[in-house]
Amino acid sequence: MSAEKLFTTQAGITWSMDWDGEGDCTVLSSQDCTDIIDANRALANHDQGPWRGEGDEFRLVRRIPFNLITQWENELGIDFYDENAAKEVMSLLNSNEYSALRTWDGTI
Repeated sequence: MSAEKLFTTQAGITWSMDWDGEGDCTVLSSQDCTDIIDANRALANHDQGPWRGEGDEFRLVRRIPFNLITQWENELGIDFYDENAAKEVMSLLNSNEYSALRTWDGTI
């Protein structure tokens, strides 16, 4: 059976439920991250305007899609929200693999 769409959030995350025919179900989420990546690229190529603080003290450095955070937890066992996982999260965010999440050239 195909997944039954439940709802889509304002962030563009679509939640659905897939039944296996034996009474078990899997809850699924999907997200088109194109707009987030495009916005990150635009900010990286231009002055960040209101996102930038005095003397570069504060700056928007990343926009991370929710489903990527969930994927890291499911596939890598990294809990984005656990302060004990901060080094692993920073390593991922600073890697070339996730450079599309950056809104500037620096590292965090």
